[in-house]
Amino acid sequence: MLDFLERLHAAAVKTSEELGFEGLSAQDRAALLYYGNIIEHAGALRQLAENSYWAGASVVARSCLEAYVH
Repeated sequence: MLDFLERLHAAAVKTSEELGFEGLSAQDRAALLYYGNIIEHAGALRQLAENSYWAGASVVARSCLEAYVH
């Protein structure tokens, strides 16, 4: 599972390098920012799991949930 998350995160980061804000509506910019937030949280969870820092994973997961709700 960790290997899959690592590959998925790497692909998402590579894909997002081409994204930009120019010409986007406010709603589209917000969606793009949420996408970036999800990528960041996935990377953080991957790092925590890779280094066996399981206690911190719940904090990142909670932050991801809060970002989703807002």
